[in-house]
Amino acid sequence: MKKLLVIILFFPLLSEAQSSTAFWEIGVYTGGLNYSGDINKEGDIGTWINEMKPEFGLVLKRNFNYRVNMGVEAGWGTLYAADKNHNLPERDYVMSTDIVQANVVFEINFKKFGKYFKRNQNTPFVKTGMGILFFTPELNDNAEYPIDQYELYWGTYSTYNFQVAFGWKWRISYHSFLSLDMHYNSTGASYLEGFNLKDSPNPNDSYYGLRLTYSYGIF
Repeated sequence: MKKLLVIILFFPLLSEAQSSTAFWEIGVYTGGLNYSGDINKEGDIGTWINEMKPEFGLVLKRNFNYRVNMGVEAGWGTLYAADKNHNLPERDYVMSTDIVQANVVFEINFKKFGKYFKRNQNTPFVKTGMGILFFTPELNDNAEYPIDQYELYWGTYSTYNFQVAFGWKWRISYHSFLSLDMHYNSTGASYLEGFNLKDSPNPNDSYYGLRLTYSYGIF
């Protein structure tokens, strides 16, 4: 993990940081999020679509050359899952958690893309990043959480999150870009849904989603 962080922070600076192809990019994104944890261990495509909740955010990044960029993403979203959708209607637990995240991200284009390369109108890319996650679990007031079995969490908490993503981007005008990616975020917390089982392993939760980003190149 430490080696990866060093690469993320310093590799762009060693990769033609003063290149004539360098430029800044600002943008906004929207998409859908799904949670993966203790509640939604079973489900189908219909459940996945039904439980998807929105996310919105801002992007600022520096393209160091036609291949490598690095920046910051910050956004808000909601994670949701309900027992009734996963064959446990009698328990009736509901996971409804607002999240705020901020990540430093590192991105690599598979083809030459950006400031001067108008012949390449699109490219696949991969992205990785890490940062901080704030979350606010809300438990279902109509359900019972036996105190001898569960440790409950109310309020606002923070942890780290680690992101990986794969996507495709298109040039839609000289300065404008559009990208679509699928991302997966692992976290350092096992109680995004607001509870942990006592005397039992509690694997860390995660979330994933599809994201559409519009950005504007400043050059």
